[in-house]
Amino acid sequence: YVRVLKTRITIGGVVAGVQALYYDVTADVEAIRASISRSEALAHVGTWQYNTITDKLAASEELYRIFGFDPYDPNVKVTSFRERILPEDAPKVERIFNDQLYAEEGCKEQFRIQLPNGTIRHIRGRTEIIENQDGLKSIVIGAALDVTKLEESQRGLLDNKTMLEQVLNAVPQCIFWKNTELKFIGYNKSFASRFCLFNRGSVIGKTDFDLLEDRAECEHYRADDRAILTTGRSKLAFREAQTMRGVTTILETSKVPLRDPKGNIVGVLGVFEDVSKKLEHYENFVRFISHSLKSRIALLEAGMLLLKQRQGSLPE
Repeated sequence: YVRVLKTRITIGGVVAGVQALYYDVTADVEAIRASISRSEALAHVGTWQYNTITDKLAASEELYRIFGFDPYDPNVKVTSFRERILPEDAPKVERIFNDQLYAEEGCKEQFRIQLPNGTIRHIRGRTEIIENQDGLKSIVIGAALDVTKLEESQRGLLDNKTMLEQVLNAVPQCIFWKNTELKFIGYNKSFASRFCLFNRGSVIGKTDFDLLEDRAECEHYRADDRAILTTGRSKLAFREAQTMRGVTTILETSKVPLRDPKGNIVGVLGVFEDVSKKLEHYENFVRFISHSLKSRIALLEAGMLLLKQRQGSLPE
């Protein structure tokens, strides 16, 4: 690679010739190429350029590696790359590529490829068409980003989220969580059943006032929430009343602050259970025990009285 600097030679104001200096910049060009190649490898992104007139493809080494080809294999053609695209994704990619030829702006799409060893890779591609030296829009340039690890991590997060939802929905207690504005941002199945929330997410962004009819109770709940947000201290296993459709029940509730990874309080998590029946059973049990004890005490008193009477009738 040569860099040329040309200057005119003038004698007496008349151009007499041209002086040219040639610099060998091969080392500089190779260094830049190597730097670009390393950068693409680190970012897992390959670049390419396709001439729609000559049907020729120029691709970076990283693009070859992403698609599982040897960068120096002369037998790799345009069709070789297309054949690696999964059959179910191929029509979509082909349609987008054809649309790109007539689009004013660049296109982007995500698709999958399969390597000879069966490995599936997720590719996020972006293309743009540019003019050639004759002013014709015949050159398509593009970049392909390997997002396989990102997809796998997102799938793992989705699996974890699904598992967490299953756990929360299996818990018989009602669970909810609010943001710092005391608006609901999530709840479990038991909570939805208690408040007849048939449409998923129908209470998201709403407050206690939208669910309950007793404003005094709502203010009491929100006062607890504000205290937790302010102090960061949990409030556990306390009892409170809740009125729904004219019926008041007793809840056993626990509330804790929700924190982000940095420890900042971002909301309140609450868990409650209707313990009215438990309390009723307990009260009935207490009444039964009390009645039983009273009966036994009465029997003991009667026995003691009878014993005293018998002792009084015995001769000295």
